[in-house]
Amino acid sequence: MIEKLVSVIIPSFKMGQFIGEALESVGAQTYPHWEVIVVDDAGPEDGTRAAVEAFAAKHSDHRVEYIRHETNQGVSVARRTGAIAAKGEFIAFLDADD
Repeated sequence: MIEKLVSVIIPSFKMGQFIGEALESVGAQTYPHWEVIVVDDAGPEDGTRAAVEAFAAKHSDHRVEYIRHETNQGVSVARRTGAIAAKGEFIAFLDADD
């Protein structure tokens, strides 16, 4: 049986203090076939990029992508940006503060 890839999309705006914990919740899953796409919706520098890069280094066997919007466009556009970038057959949306 071939296990399908799950794309976890995390929109982020001013979520630097929470994003690391959300990412770690993905990393702790028992299902092994996942990727993470974080879409920073033009938030201020708050550590989001650094948290994503640290998570990516820790989980180098998974695809972890950071995308940054140049202007704030709202959560629905951020989710759509992530969905377009997704490679998985399934998409799971995760809020950055969950």
